[in-house]
Amino acid sequence: ISAGLDYPGVGPEHSYLKASGRGSYVSVTDEEAVAAFRKRHPALRRTRFISELAGPLPHPPEMRFHGRRPYEPDFSAGSRHVACLVSGVSTTGDAADDDIYIVANAEPWDMDFEPPSLSYRKRWLRAIDTSLPSPDDIAQPGKEVFVSPQNRLRVRAHSVAALIGR
Repeated sequence: ISAGLDYPGVGPEHSYLKASGRGSYVSVTDEEAVAAFRKRHPALRRTRFISELAGPLPHPPEMRFHGRRPYEPDFSAGSRHVACLVSGVSTTGDAADDDIYIVANAEPWDMDFEPPSLSYRKRWLRAIDTSLPSPDDIAQPGKEVFVSPQNRLRVRAHSVAALIGR
């Protein structure tokens, strides 16, 4: 069981757990995992995101790019990292959803990012970290891991992390 394999496979420990009935395993494609994550978060099912292009808004923009620090994206030719915040604020009058902060680090070294501050009573929880071994790389719904400290996120080289602001 591993992310990135082109075929389903398990190691000897997992084979033993499955054969002994102490473990159960299901196969899921990357597309199915992303679809399930998107289904759980209405903010990712919007038909549009960049509404601030139409003029001033009475609410924060639905999506905003960041760099290693909030509101400072690095779109230079040499940059191999980006962060993006999808706001959970409803623009249609529906109930608010979780904020989602996604960081992609394609640099060959680990990098520290500063997630944007959250509104009152919300906190950052780690939902995805592709640098971690399975099954710790994707948290089960409701079992996301509290990020400490809240103002710093270490993202390993060649990996992606997704935080939920709840």
